[in-house]
Amino acid sequence: MRIVSFILTFYFSASLFSQGISFFEGSFDEAKEHAAKEGKLIFMDSYAKWCGPCKRMARDVFTVEEVGDFFNANFVNLKMDMETEEGRLLNKTYQVAVYPTLFVLDSDGEIILREKGYRDARGLLQVGRKALLPSESEMLDMADRFQSGEYDVLFLVDYLQALQLTGEEGQSNVMAKLAENMSPSDMQIDKVQQAFLGYNPVVSGYYPTHILRNYKNVFIDRVGQEAFEEAVLSILRALWYGATQEQYSRFMTPEDFDSYYDVFKSINSKRYKSEVYLWKMAFTEAFGDWEGYLKAANTYFKSKAGKNDVTTLMSASWSLYHLDSSYDDQVLAWTNRVMESSAGNSAPYFLQAYLFMRQQNYIKADEVMDRCMVFLTEDSPEYKDASIINKLLETQLSR
Repeated sequence: MRIVSFILTFYFSASLFSQGISFFEGSFDEAKEHAAKEGKLIFMDSYAKWCGPCKRMARDVFTVEEVGDFFNANFVNLKMDMETEEGRLLNKTYQVAVYPTLFVLDSDGEIILREKGYRDARGLLQVGRKALLPSESEMLDMADRFQSGEYDVLFLVDYLQALQLTGEEGQSNVMAKLAENMSPSDMQIDKVQQAFLGYNPVVSGYYPTHILRNYKNVFIDRVGQEAFEEAVLSILRALWYGATQEQYSRFMTPEDFDSYYDVFKSINSKRYKSEVYLWKMAFTEAFGDWEGYLKAANTYFKSKAGKNDVTTLMSASWSLYHLDSSYDDQVLAWTNRVMESSAGNSAPYFLQAYLFMRQQNYIKADEVMDRCMVFLTEDSPEYKDASIINKLLETQLSR
């Protein structure tokens, strides 16, 4: 039975890999050995140097970041020029007549999937996902083994990741057993590390966060400090994001949020201190807890990190403006801060003008725009927007 290790790419996740597909530098036999060691399949691009579509894939598809993230995480990637001596020998087995021909092979070189011809980025990702998708019989077999008490760590990794790929239930139970049965020596295995760093808990709502704390140094050795921190934040965001979605039927309290993000405090206390209220702003906004949002926002904007963060000040101001006019005073206070600290920034003037127009205070809106027009020139990108606002005001003031 074919079972392979894979990592799902989640849209909250920061990339742990370099841009584009990283191709293995070595022979076909060395690639098979590497795939066996890594517990991965082989993706082989069979090409010829004169082939136009092959060149386009190399230039326009293999270099796409999303493609690279997926294939680097899930495959040992190999480019094979089928007109070299090694390529001609392989062609006796694989019978390539069309270029490019894309293969997914197991670590013994057996064909899992063969696709002929050019694929764009989306098409290539579909090829990769198709190759990884477990069959129904494989899923049933893994479910039976799990229910009968088979808790071998590598089996649990494969089963957990198969559940993620197919979207089936039971992920939290398998993850819990994996964390329970794993030893420090198991964590030295690459596919085990990948299983924890690449796991997306948005559906299950469960992640054994003590693993991130206890094996911090192992993960950092593998991907580096910055990538590890981003992976942890992706996991934490997925936990609370899933709680905002009705289909998952769960809720996260502020206390739950604090307990999860305390894990990050143990990983980078300095960054935690500077960003925790940004995370709380996102959390409370997602749940519609606007009093909690205001509390977190005002605390952040008083901090050293948030004191001059005009981007977040403006984002928060727009959020409250669209929410309810009862927050107008807070919006004015925040946009005034941006005006004071960011000369020549038209955004706070535009927002205040819209706010006063909503209040039907057109004279005040006109005063704000007069102050804005002082530093705008006709060739500036904001000038056209300012002209539209001024035209609206001119119409209202002439009545």
